[in-house]
Amino acid sequence: MYRKVNLVFLLMMLIIGLAGCTKNSDIPSDDEWVFAIPEEYRGIMEDKKVYITSIGQSIDIENFMINIVHFAEEEKYDFNYVYDTELKASEVESSSIVFLIVGCSIKAMSDAGITVNSELARAEEFVSLKERGKITLISWHLGGMSRRGTTSDRLIELVFAASDINIFVKSGNSDGLLAKISMENEVAMYQIATISAVTEPLMFLLASD
Repeated sequence: MYRKVNLVFLLMMLIIGLAGCTKNSDIPSDDEWVFAIPEEYRGIMEDKKVYITSIGQSIDIENFMINIVHFAEEEKYDFNYVYDTELKASEVESSSIVFLIVGCSIKAMSDAGITVNSELARAEEFVSLKERGKITLISWHLGGMSRRGTTSDRLIELVFAASDINIFVKSGNSDGLLAKISMENEVAMYQIATISAVTEPLMFLLASD
């Protein structure tokens, strides 16, 4: 009887192990990830208006703005941008660039009288503009895994699947989801070490040479 129980236990462990391997195989390995912004986007911000907004009302957008304002002052870059955490797609000029800083804060949304569904609907409007060729859409996830969750991932999956470029911090992609969404939807992606490294892709998007 004891040997029978042991055999059943071992079989169960084997099944669990195989299931785990199957699940992990869905996550791209490091050598499958190509973190590069296409050359066609070099200097794209030089002659276009940029809109910066939050999808999910995460505090990450505040940290993003602190970094880019400091960067612009230090590097003496002067670019035309509008910053509005509740920006509507109808307010965006044609042929402009929209930065969507994606990440969910239930408290911040509640304080602003915003719901998850209204944020999803607002995100869909930006996606529609992009799909109609009206804007260049660049989505950013700048929090780590602590900024990820069911609600954030719903927002991320929507915009990351439809952007021109996805930019994210390495710690927020530890499960490979951000890279996987980008790859499956053939969206260019760029990974940065920390939020302070937003200057790396910004220099590329600002500088023509």
